[in-house]
Order: sequence, then structure tokens, then C-alpha cells
Amino acid sequence: MRHYQDYQGDPMKPICPYCHSSDVISQSNPVSSIFEQLCSQATLTSLGVSICKYYKVNPAIGVITATAIASAVSVATRRAQAPLITIHQQNYLCQRCFKPFRL
Repeated sequence: MRHYQDYQGDPMKPICPYCHSSDVISQSNPVSSIFEQLCSQATLTSLGVSICKYYKVNPAIGVITATAIASAVSVATRRAQAPLITIHQQNYLCQRCFKPFRL
């Protein structure tokens, strides 16, 4: 039977390098997340339809234009994020000392 003091924690869970706590949460990049939401197909389509309605133009033109812009943004961001060697570093935030760190 193992004692509590022998418990090492989940080996896959990261440990804070500052306070050595295992109480950490994963964080995504907030800037890229906001950019992805603003340039999403749904957002651009609703914006295109709204602009066309405002200027009394057929809303189908707004949908087609928004689809083309969303496709171009998607291709551009994929090319910018796809280097030959990808090293992905995950961002974490310690819930004990509130310091961010990367692994």
C-alpha cells in the first residue's frame, strides 16, 4: 500500500517551474484566438450580409465576398503557421502562484 507522501502526481500533468505545484491550467494564445473568431466564415458572412443590406445590394454578393475573404485568410494563416519544423510550445498558468510558463 502506498502512502500519500509517496504520491508523485500525474506524470503527464505539467509542474510549475516556480512553485512546483501541479495545479496548472492550459492556456491558448488569446490574440490568435480572437483573430480566428473575427476572421471566421460565420463572422465574415454575417458582416457581408449586413453591409449589403445597408447599401441595398443583394445579400448573396456579401455571402460570396465573405466566403472568398475567409478562404484567403485561412490559406494565409495556414502558410504563416506551417514552418518546415514545427515546435509547439504549450502555454500554462499556475493556479497557485499565478505565473505563466511554457513547456
